[in-house]
Parts: sequence; structure tokens; C-alpha cells
Amino acid sequence: MSLWTFLNGGDSLGRINQWFTRFKTHIKQLDLLLVLVYIVLSLIGLVVIYSASMVPSQRLLDATPDHYLIRQLIFVTLGLIIIAIIYNFIRPSLLQSSNFQMVMVLFSIFIILYTFFFGTEVNGEKNWIYFGSMGIQPSEFVKIVVILYLAQVFHSRRNNLSSIDQFYGPAVVIVILTASVVFQDFGTGAIIIAIVGAIIMFSGIPFKYIASIIGAGAAAIAAILGVNYLRTGQLLDTYQMGRIQTFLNPFEDPLFQGYQITNSLIAISRGGFTGSGIGDGIMKLGYLPEAHTDFIFAVLAEEFGLIGVLTVIGLFMILVFKLLFYALRTQVMFYRIVLAGVAIYFAAQIFLNLGGISKVIPLTGVPLPLISAGGSSYLSFSIAFGIALVIIKEIRKHELK
Repeated sequence: MSLWTFLNGGDSLGRINQWFTRFKTHIKQLDLLLVLVYIVLSLIGLVVIYSASMVPSQRLLDATPDHYLIRQLIFVTLGLIIIAIIYNFIRPSLLQSSNFQMVMVLFSIFIILYTFFFGTEVNGEKNWIYFGSMGIQPSEFVKIVVILYLAQVFHSRRNNLSSIDQFYGPAVVIVILTASVVFQDFGTGAIIIAIVGAIIMFSGIPFKYIASIIGAGAAAIAAILGVNYLRTGQLLDTYQMGRIQTFLNPFEDPLFQGYQITNSLIAISRGGFTGSGIGDGIMKLGYLPEAHTDFIFAVLAEEFGLIGVLTVIGLFMILVFKLLFYALRTQVMFYRIVLAGVAIYFAAQIFLNLGGISKVIPLTGVPLPLISAGGSSYLSFSIAFGIALVIIKEIRKHELK
């Protein structure tokens, strides 16, 4: 068949028109503002990562200045591809299927236990698995598993939420997952606890049971601390105690325990209203460890000033509040729980990162969503964001006409 015949054939034109119709429908069901915010935050992250990592790349790795930029650009590209695949080929029915749920939970427990026994310790936390020079943090993806699992649990029991005994089995699964993560990565464990708490609030469980759940959660935390005391001889690990002491008085030991937070506060204060200018920050030049990862917001504050800080926080707020908007509008329990869970996932991680580097709370070592360098965290955010877009597509298609 010639090209002219293909372009002018009735069947071919019909297929093209059908494709364009489907494409327009997809665009109509896609929340373009959310996608734009995701892309803009990712681009800001690339710019600040390049600025923050140019010198460390050369001094510490003897690599080119764009070493971390190229790595992050690869993850951003993979993230966009993953979102496109999820949005076009994944349906909520798959996420809710019992087989998918079972495989997801069992594999998560297996990989977390494998990391606990055979993982690599980095910065005091044994939460990495390395394949050659590439490493992943399995705990980053457990957050998504917890969201999807609890969403299905509450959806399937939505007509009988007052029967608390039907939640004993799922509670055991969540405790196993959360406790396993807490032992490896306290910051990620705290985020999972926040996600679980928010999901319980959005589920509509009678308030009288929430107190029981809080009590059970407190007992579980006490048990975790007790096990840690038997294992190490202290309630918290040494690095965790160090972070608490640093939080209480970072300037008592500014050259050792308080070195990171002291230099972070200096970087933030240097930014002023407009910042020193992109690439012209000083604190990233060996004074601020982990400048391109956990403390990247301090670099952003120094170089972009208050204007840059408010811009990024504003973008994060759009992302979180849009997800909560859809969660509150939908009548489907599964959709509501997933969107609320993803929103709190983002919000909790933003709070822990920004609160830690600004001395509002103790440092937890969690990255800033979409901006900090790191493949595991970026891909975890991308998967969660892609799932949220799928849910929003269903809501816009059936509920928000």
C-alpha cells in the first residue's frame, strides 16, 4: 500500500480520527496542572542538583561536574516513562485484585527482610541493596504498598467499618511492614506511620475505634523500642540519639555532631530575599555535606532566596491540595484512600525534610520529593504520582462531569 493510499484510505482516516479522539479524551481526563507541577519541580531539582554537586563530583569522585546531573536526568526520564505506562495501561481493577495485592505484600516483606539481613549500611542505616555501583532503597517503595493495601482493605470492608475484629489481620500485616522499615530507616518508617494515620482518618472508621488504634500503635512503638534495647542496649540507635542531641543544641558541637544542621542554617540565612544567584552559593563548596541530596533545599534557599523557597513550597502545596481535593470529591472508598495516602506521603516527606534542615524537628535523613538527587526516592514518587493520575482519570471520567 502506497503512502498516498494509506493517508487517503477511508479505513486509515477512520483509524487516525479514532486515535485522535482517544487522545483528546485522555487529555481531558488528565489533570494538566498536576503534571505541569511535577515537571517543573523535577526541572528545578535538576538545576539545583547540578549547582550543588559540581564541586563534590570532581573532588570526591574525580568525575565530571555533571556526574550527578546526568544520573538524575536518567531517573527523571525513567520516571516520566513509568508515569506514561501506568497512566495508559494500569487500571484500578488491577490494583484492587487479590492476586496483585498478595504478591505485592509478600514481595515487600521478603525484600525488606532481605535488606535487614543482607543490605548495605549507609549513614548509620542498613537500608540499601547494591547491584554493582547502583543501589536501591526497598523501603521507599513500601510506602506505595501500604497505601494500596490499606485502600483495598477499607474499600472491601466499607459497609461494615464498625466491626473492628475484621481489621486484625490487615493490622498484623501493616505492623510487620512498618516495624521492618523502622528498624532500617527511621525517617521512612515515620512517613509510613503518618500515611497509616491519615488513611485511618479518611476511612470513616468510628472515632471510638481510633483511640484503640492509637493505643495499639503506641504499644507497637514501645515494643519496637524494647526490641531495639535488647538488641543494642539502648532505646534508639547511636546515630538517632546523635540527631536528637544535635536538634536540641546544634551549636554545642558545630564541628562534629552539629556540623550539618549548623551549616544548613547558615546557608538558609545567606539567601536573603533574592538569593546569591544560581551557582554562586558558598556553603555547597565542602561546608554542607549531602548538599545535593538531603540538604538540597538549603542550597536552593541560599542561591534562590525567599522567592525560590516560596515558589517551591507553593508548588508542593498545589500538588498536595489537588490530590486531597480529588480525595474529598470521590465517592469510591478505594480512590479516596489512594489519593489521600499519596498526598500524605508527599506532605509528610516534605515536612520531615524541610523541618529537619531548618531545625524545626530532628534530622531524619529523608530526601525532598522530586528535587533531591536519588533514584529510589524519585522513582517511588513517580510511581505514586502515576497511580494518583490513574485514579484521578477515573474520577474525572465518571464522577466530575
